[in-house]
Amino acid sequence: MCKKTNDNGIYYVAAPLRYTKVLESIKRVVNENKVYSVRSICSSYLPDWRPNVDYRNIYSAHKDQGGGVSIDCIHELDYLFHLFGFPSNAYNVRGKYSHLEIDSDDLSIYIFKYDDKLIELHLDYFGKNKERTVEIYTEKGRFIGDFYRNEIRYPNGKIESFDTSPNYMYIKELETFLDMIDGNSINENSIEHSIEVLRFAEGEIK
Repeated sequence: MCKKTNDNGIYYVAAPLRYTKVLESIKRVVNENKVYSVRSICSSYLPDWRPNVDYRNIYSAHKDQGGGVSIDCIHELDYLFHLFGFPSNAYNVRGKYSHLEIDSDDLSIYIFKYDDKLIELHLDYFGKNKERTVEIYTEKGRFIGDFYRNEIRYPNGKIESFDTSPNYMYIKELETFLDMIDGNSINENSIEHSIEVLRFAEGEIK
């Protein structure tokens, strides 16, 4: 357990993307199919993140304030490791490549090696056409989870859309946390696990 924590306490780190209908469905796909490879992307335009706010003045633009797409988009790392565990090997290249007036990294690309699969992860701050998807390549074909469209696209062409409110994932996560306190569910995102995810986001690659 981490320093200054109560050994009998329950410490949970929020990870709301895990509680979306999209990821719930993707988790079933992963459990029911042989997965060959995975490709995840989170691409968006930093100046559009906060309307009426100069992006150059927010923490995201400044490395010394904890900014950078690798940290800001840590949710992708979290759900990939939630689905597949930590990789045996990992590679990451990051840096500032776009026209944005920032000194933090605006592009970060990872490759994760597992015994039976490879995972690619692309994160950027400069995508004018925002995208947040995960593609699961299996023996049955490619499944695509789209977080912005709130849908799953199946290899046979079927599209499953989820009519949920933006607050669905937060309510679901809170309910799960309350179940942890009552002893009715296990803690799947402990401090120790989250620190390991953060190490990858900070570039401490094995």
